[in-house]
Amino acid sequence: MARAAALLVVAVAMVLPTGSAHERALRAAASLTAEDFVPANEAALELLRERGDLVGQRRHLWQVLANITEPSGRSGLARFMTWFGAAETFAERPAAPAALRTAAMPFAIDERSALRGSLSNQPPLIVLAHYNDAAYRHIRTNSLHRQSALAALQAPLTTPAGSGSANAIPAFPRAAIVLKSAWWPVPAEGAVAMPVWDALANPAHRSGNDYPTWKRVVAVCNRASGAVDVALLGRTMRLQQCIGIERFFNLVLDAEFAALLMQEPTARKLANMVIGRPLRAGDRLALVALHVTTREIADWVWGTLWWHDRADSGPHAAGRPVAQAAPWRSYVLDVAFDADRPREPDGSARIVFNPWLEARFADSGHGGGTVSNCVSCHTRAASPALDPFRVTRGAEPPTVGAGSGSSVSTSSLWSIPLQAR
Repeated sequence: MARAAALLVVAVAMVLPTGSAHERALRAAASLTAEDFVPANEAALELLRERGDLVGQRRHLWQVLANITEPSGRSGLARFMTWFGAAETFAERPAAPAALRTAAMPFAIDERSALRGSLSNQPPLIVLAHYNDAAYRHIRTNSLHRQSALAALQAPLTTPAGSGSANAIPAFPRAAIVLKSAWWPVPAEGAVAMPVWDALANPAHRSGNDYPTWKRVVAVCNRASGAVDVALLGRTMRLQQCIGIERFFNLVLDAEFAALLMQEPTARKLANMVIGRPLRAGDRLALVALHVTTREIADWVWGTLWWHDRADSGPHAAGRPVAQAAPWRSYVLDVAFDADRPREPDGSARIVFNPWLEARFADSGHGGGTVSNCVSCHTRAASPALDPFRVTRGAEPPTVGAGSGSSVSTSSLWSIPLQAR
């Protein structure tokens, strides 16, 4: 589900001159160095969806996670960290190819991020979008980074997203993947408090369940240790252990990387709130959440992960590969192939959400973010983006713009109408 502007939604600052020879050469280089995702058999995935086979669905998403987190080429970066961010995907000029990328690049500032000011009073979190080569190329080739191209496609919305008809953008290739990642700062020295989502301890609130409301926190340090004192949002507590950063997928900041982050108001607010000062060299960013969506089926395959200190137990640990390496063993997973199936024990539509990204959404009549579903929300994605943060339950016709003028369905991606320029 879409996340609004109190979050940092950013991408690469390096851009290249447009034009024929230079751009074609760089695109050719990208095609030689990009590590392509090979989608699974569509009929097999549709069967998993039709049967509501959670075991098979979870097995597939664990495999996708292994693919996108493999070290990439000579850089050694996790594959998804070499992908394109929102700013460069929707910039006027093309971006640098994957072979030239660094860990800092996806964090460069996008000053025009859609709806930046609308939730500025909300708790901050560093959130990035990542587009693999197939998704990036599709957006650029079809000019979906331009509002003018979306406007040209607009017509009364009557057909499903991604159908390729006059009132929908061209369908993405099945190899396309789009991610959303969320990060928490950890100082080079000392400890920080980090909230942890425990579903049973956090009953749904009509106003939403953003992380300041979560009942439990853990302490995180660069090196694991014993008891420490930590503070967060006016609460001071003594915790019996400090969890080492090695249990997270994390990035080390150098001076340039830290300075880049501190140019962004949301990142500055988060750093000051969590560690009491601006970020600097030696500090780290810990990955706390990761949304994964692949265009392997028409409504996309949706998976969502979040860090947990007790990640080896519970339903969200089910199906974890025995050979899965650290730090990914510290993340739990949920999946959605369908807005309805398999249904919940009470007979209601399937619930799949990420506590860091969706729990904050208030109840708008169908329940809040803690009963949301990726497919139900994203099926409504259209340009213009009307009410993108409304929580819905179950299958809905993709008719965000119905009755309110012309609209074009954007293949389950809210980022297209929100980020196009």
